[in-house]
Amino acid sequence: MTDRAVEHSRRPMKIFVDGLIFSMQPRGGISRTYIEVLQRITHIDPEIQFVLYLRRKLQAERLPVAARIRTLPERSIYPWRWFIEKARVQQAFLDEAYLHSTTTVFHTTYFTQPNNLRGPYVVSIYDMMDEIYAPLLERASRRKLLERRRKCLMSADLVFSNSHCTTRDLRQHYPIQSSKIRTISLGVSEDFRPVEDETAVKAFLKKHLLDRPFFLYVGNRGSIKNFLTLLKAYAALKSRREIDLVAVGGEDEFSDEEQRFISTADLGDAVKHILLANDNELVMAYNTATAFIYPSLYEGFGLPLLEAMACGTPVLASNVASIPEVAGNAALYFNPQEPDNMTEMMEAVLDPGRARTLKENGKVRARLFTWDETARQVLGAYRHLA
Repeated sequence: MTDRAVEHSRRPMKIFVDGLIFSMQPRGGISRTYIEVLQRITHIDPEIQFVLYLRRKLQAERLPVAARIRTLPERSIYPWRWFIEKARVQQAFLDEAYLHSTTTVFHTTYFTQPNNLRGPYVVSIYDMMDEIYAPLLERASRRKLLERRRKCLMSADLVFSNSHCTTRDLRQHYPIQSSKIRTISLGVSEDFRPVEDETAVKAFLKKHLLDRPFFLYVGNRGSIKNFLTLLKAYAALKSRREIDLVAVGGEDEFSDEEQRFISTADLGDAVKHILLANDNELVMAYNTATAFIYPSLYEGFGLPLLEAMACGTPVLASNVASIPEVAGNAALYFNPQEPDNMTEMMEAVLDPGRARTLKENGKVRARLFTWDETARQVLGAYRHLA
């Protein structure tokens, strides 16, 4: 690096981040990305500062915490139900907050853009589900989202993509210059690791009434998450009398359709849903599962894959989109639209030798993905804009 480049990289830089994602997804993988990355960037480069703009009805349990991250809450008006065009009011508030900030870069977490934009504009894209599955998601709200995404993506100075799959799909749907796209993989927290404490393991199993081995499913279950197909595959499993299926997180309870299938297939108490209190319990769920199963029809990245692998949990996963890019040789793959193929892999992972190989491959694979490296690459992209 030249002396001029070094001097340039050390200049103070203030970035306005619209943290809309923290209101939309308090505990999801996308909000976790910002929690992990923003604070790491301020540790790597002390000349970086963030202004994190937060919507009024913030529900997030955690936010990135660092001396150079200042939170800026949206101005409050009560009661909000009086406002028919709430989106227009929120846009005005965003414009006002941005106008009075001294930031040089605007980074949107979920497709917002100030009308008074005055500097470099950064957009993060997490997947192309809405574009690829548009016929299945044909609702007015989705159409408006697609219009907003197109506007933001086409006007961006820089687009962050979380996988080569997302980048490839992005370029198929939008004529964005390759030079504006940065493909930066996500990472996995050091909290996700094998647990050796047998007392803690037994306490977790007792608390959640998990008295048999189980397959683990994590996250939302609707739409492309393909949980109903997983139920069908599980129902056909010859050995299901000896192993349960446990879904954690996502919707608070099974949908009417899911409950009907569970009843019709006579699955009884073999299929369970539990809500976890925090990440420590999620780590325990991975550690106590016989295998983690990821039946999604499409993913932009797939953070739970890394979490499971880092915990030493054997992984079964769909052979589509970004999933093989992330899991590599550390998963048994199936066609997510073929329940019989899924059932076959569920039977296969019960072989102790195969499960042991997957566990070891997974721990090695997970070490390739770190939040420190993600933060370094994001920081380099920010500095490139200055």
